[in-house]
Parts: sequence; C-alpha cells; structure tokens
Amino acid sequence: MKLLLPPFVTIPSTGSIGEAHVQEWPCGVADDALVLTAKPNVDPALLYVAAAVARQERWRLTMVES
Repeated sequence: MKLLLPPFVTIPSTGSIGEAHVQEWPCGVADDALVLTAKPNVDPALLYVAAAVARQERWRLTMVES
C-alpha cells in the first residue's frame, strides 16, 4: 500500500458510508474508499468544507451502492 501525502479527504464506500474525514498525516487508503484532493491553486482548507458536505449528503453515496 502506497502512502498518500496529506491533506486529502477519505470517504469509505463500505461500512460507514459517507463518513468523510480530512487526513492530516501521511497514510495508506484501502481500495474501498474514495479519495478527494484539492486542485492546484485551491486552498487545502476547503477540503474540510468538502468533507462536511459529503457527510451531510451521504444519502447520495448510499444510493450509488444499490
């Protein structure tokens, strides 16, 4: 498993679906999780906003699984 450098958002697609978290430390991510990274020239602090929106809209992620 390759370590990813922070910051990035992880969103599990199994188990606790939609529980988005901003990763602040290098870590590996399993293949059953979505990974969101900031585009160049975008403030990485906006990843916290993206994680909060993903948590509030988790029903959209569960609909994809059906």
